[in-house]
Amino acid sequence: MTHEDVKEALEDIEGRREWSNEILMKVKRYIIVNIDEFIEFFDGE
Repeated sequence: MTHEDVKEALEDIEGRREWSNEILMKVKRYIIVNIDEFIEFFDGE
Protein backbone atom coordinates (compact mmCIF):
# COMPACT_ATOMS: atom_id res chain seq x y z
CA MET A 1 0.00 0.00 0.00
CA THR A 2 1.23 3.48 -0.84
CA HIS A 3 0.24 6.91 0.46
CA GLU A 4 -1.89 7.23 -2.67
CA ASP A 5 -3.73 3.98 -1.80
CA VAL A 6 -4.44 5.31 1.68
CA LYS A 7 -5.77 8.61 0.31
CA GLU A 8 -8.00 6.73 -2.14
CA ALA A 9 -9.25 4.42 0.60
CA LEU A 10 -10.06 7.38 2.85
CA GLU A 11 -11.91 9.12 0.00
CA ASP A 12 -13.87 5.93 -0.74
CA ILE A 13 -14.72 5.54 2.93
CA GLU A 14 -16.04 9.11 3.18
CA GLY A 15 -18.80 8.08 0.79
CA ARG A 16 -19.85 5.14 2.97
CA ARG A 17 -21.23 4.69 6.46
CA GLU A 18 -19.16 1.65 7.37
CA TRP A 19 -15.57 0.71 6.66
CA SER A 20 -15.03 -2.82 5.47
CA ASN A 21 -12.88 -4.82 7.87
CA GLU A 22 -10.46 -5.56 5.04
CA ILE A 23 -9.81 -1.86 4.39
CA LEU A 24 -9.52 -1.16 8.11
CA MET A 25 -6.95 -3.91 8.57
CA LYS A 26 -4.92 -2.76 5.56
CA VAL A 27 -4.93 0.85 6.70
CA LYS A 28 -4.08 -0.07 10.31
CA ARG A 29 -1.24 -2.33 9.19
CA TYR A 30 0.06 0.36 6.83
CA ILE A 31 -0.01 3.04 9.52
CA ILE A 32 1.72 0.79 12.08
CA VAL A 33 4.47 -0.17 9.62
CA ASN A 34 4.95 3.33 8.24
CA ILE A 35 3.96 5.52 11.19
CA ASP A 36 6.86 7.98 10.88
CA GLU A 37 6.36 8.46 7.13
CA PHE A 38 2.61 8.67 7.64
CA ILE A 39 2.95 11.49 10.19
CA GLU A 40 5.41 13.38 7.97
CA PHE A 41 3.10 12.91 4.99
CA PHE A 42 0.13 14.52 6.75
CA ASP A 43 2.21 17.19 8.49
CA GLY A 44 3.59 18.19 5.09
CA GLU A 45 0.19 19.01 3.62
